[in-house]
This record gives sequence, C-alpha cells and structure tokens, in this order.
Amino acid sequence: MGESLKFCPSHEKIEAKFEFMCERFKYYEDTSKIKFNAMHESILIAKEEMDRRLEGMNEFRTQLTAQANTFMPKREVELLMDKYDTRLKHLENISLIREGGSTWRDSIVTAIIAATIVLLIHFFFKF
Repeated sequence: MGESLKFCPSHEKIEAKFEFMCERFKYYEDTSKIKFNAMHESILIAKEEMDRRLEGMNEFRTQLTAQANTFMPKREVELLMDKYDTRLKHLENISLIREGGSTWRDSIVTAIIAATIVLLIHFFFKF
C-alpha cells in the first residue's frame, strides 16, 4: 500500500485484517486443493478396483456359460425321463404279475407239502 495509508491507524488495522483474510483464503485454497486431489486419487483407485471386480465377474460369467453349454437341454432330459418312466412302469407290471403268481404258487406248494406230511404220518402210523 501507499505511504499515506501507513500512517493511519484504522487503515493499518484494515490492512492487517485484509492480510489475515488473504492468508486464511490461501490456507483454505491449499487444503481444498489437497482434499480434491485426495478425492481424485481415491476415485481413480475405486475405478481400478471396480474394473478388477468386473473383470473377475466376467470371467465367472464365462465359466458359467461354458458349464451351462455342457448340460443336456431340458427337452432331451424330459424325453429320456418319459422313456425311463415307460420302461419302469412295464417292469412294475411284470413284477406285480410275478408277485400275484407267486402267492398262488406258494399256496399250492404249501398245500402239497402239507398233504405229503399228512400222508407220511398216516403211512408210518398205519404200520
């Protein structure tokens, strides 16, 4: 400032306040720059980390797609299940027929054995 203002006490206080405010603004400007630079760096780090995660997810998706391509189609599985179901029903019917026949066969064999035992007992005790 000029020489004439240095002699005025009120101007000296205003000038001191003005210098103080300039220093404060400079301090806030510097801290703001530091904060903005730190935020920018953290955004870059977060972006790199997100890209890394997305790359991992894409690899996983590729693996799932490759695995899904090895599976049989649903329609083919349904056809095989119908075919096996038809075969199983046929075998169940044969089994039921055999079980029904075996109960009669078991009854007849039991009756023959019982009659043979009765005849043997009658034959042994008759003599």
